[in-house]
Amino acid sequence: MPVGEEKRELLVAPGHVVVPGSPARLHAVVGSGVAVTLFSARLKVGGMCHFCRPRRERGVSTAWCAAPAIVGLTRIMEEQGAGVAELRASAHGGAENPAAPGYVAGLAQE
Repeated sequence: MPVGEEKRELLVAPGHVVVPGSPARLHAVVGSGVAVTLFSARLKVGGMCHFCRPRRERGVSTAWCAAPAIVGLTRIMEEQGAGVAELRASAHGGAENPAAPGYVAGLAQE
């Protein structure tokens, strides 16, 4: 990125997977949800997925759930030329709030 060029700011909402085509800062507001980032230092390419459910319902594959979101992000990074072994991952969020409406005890452990 040329000196002085500003990066776009992108908010990654729950249920979304983003690998920007140009330099950007990715943000997610997580509580009980989780944001996972993958980055290839060699390609200087990264992305983020933001999901809210640890597992998916039978027959439903959506980025609202952990596995489809992470697999989708990984596949997009591979399409950009990254090898899985070179990807650096980080995860953020996953708070548990027993007072929240719809709280299911132990769901985060699955």
